[in-house]
Amino acid sequence: MTNAATAAWTLKVIRAAAPRLLAGLVVLTLLQGLIPAGLAVALRGLINAAVAARNPSVDAATLLLWVTLAFALAAADGLIALAAAYANQRLADDLNLHLTEEILAHAWSLDLAGP
Repeated sequence: MTNAATAAWTLKVIRAAAPRLLAGLVVLTLLQGLIPAGLAVALRGLINAAVAARNPSVDAATLLLWVTLAFALAAADGLIALAAAYANQRLADDLNLHLTEEILAHAWSLDLAGP
């Protein structure tokens, strides 16, 4: 069995065991990849707003907006990491139950009377 065939079989089994969890885990993984980029943009904006705030004619509301955005993204990063860890564990448990059920169903169908 090639690696591609093994990967296809694995995804097929996971999709059969927990399709919603698999989709959720894919979304969480994508979000985990995008959050650092958003955080970098927010921190750049925060630094630029802090430098601009030294000028007395500049409104400090922009600085507060960037601080809020950076905090929200940092909090989202932590919460998404927790959700991804939960989804990983839940997927492993559901997959374990699904495979055990398939093995037991196959064992039940075998003929116990030998030749």
